[in-house]
Amino acid sequence: MNHFPQGIAFCFPWRSYQHDVLEQLDHHLENRHLHLVAPPGSGKTVLGLEVIKRLEKATLIIAPTLAIRNQWADRFTELFLQQEEQPDWISTDIKRPAFVTITTYQGLYALFHDSLQAQETELDDLEEEEIPLENEAKHAAIERLLQQNFQTLVLDEAHHLRTNWWKTTMHLRNQLDDPTLIALTATPPYDVGKSEWDKYIELCGPIDEEIEVDALVKEGDLCPHQDYVWMSSMTAKEKEPIDTFHGEAETIRTGLLDNATLRQAIENHPWILSEEYIEEKLANYPYFISMIIYLKEVDSLAWKKPFEMLNEKAADLPSFDLEWAEELLTFLLYHDKHIDPKEEPLMTIKKHLSSIKAIEHRKVKLMATRSIERTLLHSASKLDSITEIVQLEKNAQKESLRLVVLADFIYKEDLGEDKPLIRLGVVPIFEKLRRNVSDQCRIGVLTGSVVIVPKKVLSLLEEYQLRFSAQILEHDDHYATITWKGASRQEMVKSHH
Repeated sequence: MNHFPQGIAFCFPWRSYQHDVLEQLDHHLENRHLHLVAPPGSGKTVLGLEVIKRLEKATLIIAPTLAIRNQWADRFTELFLQQEEQPDWISTDIKRPAFVTITTYQGLYALFHDSLQAQETELDDLEEEEIPLENEAKHAAIERLLQQNFQTLVLDEAHHLRTNWWKTTMHLRNQLDDPTLIALTATPPYDVGKSEWDKYIELCGPIDEEIEVDALVKEGDLCPHQDYVWMSSMTAKEKEPIDTFHGEAETIRTGLLDNATLRQAIENHPWILSEEYIEEKLANYPYFISMIIYLKEVDSLAWKKPFEMLNEKAADLPSFDLEWAEELLTFLLYHDKHIDPKEEPLMTIKKHLSSIKAIEHRKVKLMATRSIERTLLHSASKLDSITEIVQLEKNAQKESLRLVVLADFIYKEDLGEDKPLIRLGVVPIFEKLRRNVSDQCRIGVLTGSVVIVPKKVLSLLEEYQLRFSAQILEHDDHYATITWKGASRQEMVKSHH
């Protein structure tokens, strides 16, 4: 097979913003590349399917999860082919590729690597066809994949790929014969550092088109809405080690101000003494400013002459806080070619920083380490905030309330009356709400592996002729876990949805 069957067409009218993208498609594809940014609900998947249909080439689609992988196949079958059965020229098994092959980034990684590292991929996240093969079978599978001669490569939501998945995807792309690349995402990583952004652009290419949220509101596909921020305070147990770290970081900062040897080293730095090195100073402007701020803070007059070259006001200079201390120390220890970091006082300073774990990947971290960021991200205090938000919205919306809480992890083992709720995840959130607002709201859980519904709605599932078994929760007979019969985890989500 070397082209799509005749008569394939999207069965609904295009929305205005989708139509605008398609109108410009030929222009965008002149360089064999389309990078589309569009918010959730805007129809990125059907746009991607329309593009590959028009390109008429063997296509490989890579998705971030199994559920999204299956969604690509379902959308094409239902909305373009307008049939129930998936044709044999569409495959969701990377080891059995077809004219259109749809896989996941982790499945690709599993195929191209000898073993899965625990920190990169959990085996529970993979289906049988994604589990790594023995070497001989693996080489055969890779050969079959490359023999398909894919000329269209679709990257779905490639904005936060783990390092090894990104490397594998880049490796595959380079193995293909200059394919047309279609990159689709709702959330480009605008908030990351330059190196990660460069990595993203290297894989996906520059952004060609962006559908704005207001276009969906105008079309009536998204209701007018406003974002709110709900502040949560950490628990005392979470806050204690963070306060300890910040105390130690402040000790380091004040120690820098009392360090006569460091002061002398910076006063004698070529950037401070000389009017030369203009390009270096401008290329590393934050570091240059950090030296000036430091010297001003320690009442050295050496900052005034180099500051004259800047179009700045002395009154606008900030104080030498932890953020500026991070900037100064990171460059001094790892990037300044004019100072030897193996000499004093930098050796002692570095040892002190290492002792409080304030160095990560050759960067000094005095405000927030990765450990602190994880604590903030997964703070159990957010469980209380979620409960308060649900109660607030229930009081406002009454019976019309429809509310969804999204979480990154499931933590099935936290299901139970006596389980402590100390982390953020689907089941802890369910348990928190069940214990506090179940008398006001009907609560459910929908994931690929855990489905929980109120016992009262079981008859409704039966009306839809869904095949399932239900097990009443031992600790609350108002709820039941659901297991669908004759279907995979992904079919559970699809059917229940």
